[in-house]
Amino acid sequence: MRRTLGLTLATVAAVGSLAVTTPASAAPVAPVTAVTAQVAPAAPATDASAAGSRLLYKYNFQIVKRKTKAGAEKKAFNALKNCFGGCTFPVKGAAKKLPTRDGTTMNLTACFADPFGCKKAPVKVYRGGVKYGWHFIAKKGHFDGTGSRIYFTIYRKHGYLYLGVRAYVTKPTIPDGLNKNTANRTWGTFAANIGHKMGSS
Repeated sequence: MRRTLGLTLATVAAVGSLAVTTPASAAPVAPVTAVTAQVAPAAPATDASAAGSRLLYKYNFQIVKRKTKAGAEKKAFNALKNCFGGCTFPVKGAAKKLPTRDGTTMNLTACFADPFGCKKAPVKVYRGGVKYGWHFIAKKGHFDGTGSRIYFTIYRKHGYLYLGVRAYVTKPTIPDGLNKNTANRTWGTFAANIGHKMGSS
């Protein structure tokens, strides 16, 4: 049965997958594997300041498989921010454009394999002064626990363009293994969608 992905919408795999939306204008993308050899820029110390939080995962995905020129980060960020929910960002409930006002609420939905099903994932969006990035802070009712955070960064290293994602959780209600697997699939799709949008813009 087809499901819409919730922290994006896609068919939920046997091992679980975030409720994900596939942009109508985008061609299907191949599965993306997390790039573990590269490390995203470190977040400020305050980024993990939520009381009782712990690092759940840190993934880095290549947005395009070729080397890029200086300025590719800006192009990638513009591609996603102007065509966000229902376009590049594969999670149900996202705004059509990435919010520019700090503290804007998005009522996202994440879907996992049975018996967990779909979970509410309300967040507030913050740019936090990061040029090509932003983060979500979980609101009450989020399956990862209030105050959990996810950081997204677009960056270049050795000419290659990456999406870095880090997640800190407080009181998750989903098993870590399933949570990480679902996030890997979802954010991998997100990176691929950004690359596709860059190519078509």
